Amino acid sequence: MTTILITEDEQVVAEDLRITLEGFGYAVAGVAATGEAAIQVAEAARPDLVLMDIYLAGEMTGIEAAEVIRSRLDIPVIFLTAYSDSEIIEEVRKTGPYGYLLKPFNEQEMYITIEVALFRHSMDRALRESEQRYRLFVEHFQGVAFRLSMDLEPVFYHGALSLITGYTEAEIKAGKPPWDTLVHPDDRGLYEGEMQKARTVPGYTNEFQFRIIHQQGAIRWIQAFIQNVVDARNTPLFIQGSLYDITSKVEAEERLRALNEQLDDLVKKRTMDLETSNRELYLKNRALQVTTAGTRALVVAGGEDELLAIITRIVASSGAYRALWIGTLDEHGTVRSQAAFGDTSCSFPEPPYALDALPPCVQEALKKEVVTVMGECKDDCEHCTWNCMGREEQGLVGPLPSTTRMLGGIFAVLPPHLVPDAPEITLFRQMAQEISFVIGYLRAGDREKMAFEHITRILEQLATLNDQIRNPLQGIVGYASLDEDPRSKKIIDLSLQINEIVEKLDKGYLESKKVRSYLERHERISPAPSGKKEHAGPRRNAARASPYRYQEHRW
Repeated sequence: MTTILITEDEQVVAEDLRITLEGFGYAVAGVAATGEAAIQVAEAARPDLVLMDIYLAGEMTGIEAAEVIRSRLDIPVIFLTAYSDSEIIEEVRKTGPYGYLLKPFNEQEMYITIEVALFRHSMDRALRESEQRYRLFVEHFQGVAFRLSMDLEPVFYHGALSLITGYTEAEIKAGKPPWDTLVHPDDRGLYEGEMQKARTVPGYTNEFQFRIIHQQGAIRWIQAFIQNVVDARNTPLFIQGSLYDITSKVEAEERLRALNEQLDDLVKKRTMDLETSNRELYLKNRALQVTTAGTRALVVAGGEDELLAIITRIVASSGAYRALWIGTLDEHGTVRSQAAFGDTSCSFPEPPYALDALPPCVQEALKKEVVTVMGECKDDCEHCTWNCMGREEQGLVGPLPSTTRMLGGIFAVLPPHLVPDAPEITLFRQMAQEISFVIGYLRAGDREKMAFEHITRILEQLATLNDQIRNPLQGIVGYASLDEDPRSKKIIDLSLQINEIVEKLDKGYLESKKVRSYLERHERISPAPSGKKEHAGPRRNAARASPYRYQEHRW
């Protein structure tokens, strides 16, 4: 409800006003008889309007009280007076009143005056707030608002024109310099095209970016908004728009773009480093699996066939190759053992078989005793009945070398992601050398076992020979010792010569036994079980049972 303060020193008039206002539906905030009292009530009650008599009791007039209330509280004031001379009206006008009622007043005229005063005050307040907002906007506006005629002549530039360009509004409007010359040469085509559209296309609106050259020579990026303003008949009236300095934004975006590019480069480099590290780790692990397969297989293998089978199983589980074939040769150049896994596209025959039964590329590599890349002989492979390269496989083939002769061959098919480059060939060669070593070691062990068995047989033969010679010889010497004739002496001399021969055999027996003991202790070689008891040895003394003069000779 609208509240009204009555300021009237005549009590009867004040009461009449109160009854009338309440009859209109207003609320009376209070009644004051002096200007000082009116100010106090207005500050306390904050009414929507004040009815003010010009001449009041007290030292302050109604005009003076109205001026204080208006300036302090922004409350509209309607003056009441019985005087209408020009001097009073001029004094009242200085305070900016919202109405003037002459006593005696008309009720309808009073109501209309109050309503108009209230409406005007609300409009004035809204206008002041709008002006204040506009003033704050202009004061803090970092861009430039402009208007151009349809001939592109400047009408006004408001805002931070001097900050953005280095020139004042007066200089730009005077064409010193012309605006077009501020536009960067590389962007003039874009700018002139947009302004031509704004001049010729009714209602044309667009945003675009261009560069200008500041008075001090710096390059500034500008975000422009332009609009062709038309009337109700779509007739162009003028061109308006705004300009914003976005140099900091563009530079920040450029720095951000550069940082993103650096980050992308770092990410790519880091990714490449990780991929390289992963590949190196994979290759090292793969190399470890490949190069140690032979040694691990040797620990549990009981023979050459089992050794090759275990090696192929270890390599297959590691994923080092898609397919693998290993074959060994005997002293006659015949394939005596082989093992394989995967699909090599070649069906190798069952051993034993001659070298010429192998695929031509394998034969050629074994003859050259070098590692050969499968595919380098592709022209020959196209006419090969083996058709190893029918699926464009990448493979390596090479010999199993040793210091004396070639032990066999090895053929591997690479995984799809690997190529037969120098490191891959080196790894393949290392695997071949490792397998050659364990095969040679295994074969050397077989030779030691054969030597051990041969020594054992010799010992058995020596023991048997000792029994077959010494026992009869002992009897012959005993009988010959009974007589002193020359014939008996000759028999004894011959027997001594035979005994010396047996002594040499005895020494050979002892040396052979030492060799067998060494092999048993240090090489872990033991004789194959035969069910025979080892002979105690031929070291017997023939004179131990004879009381005669030749007893110092050992039989």
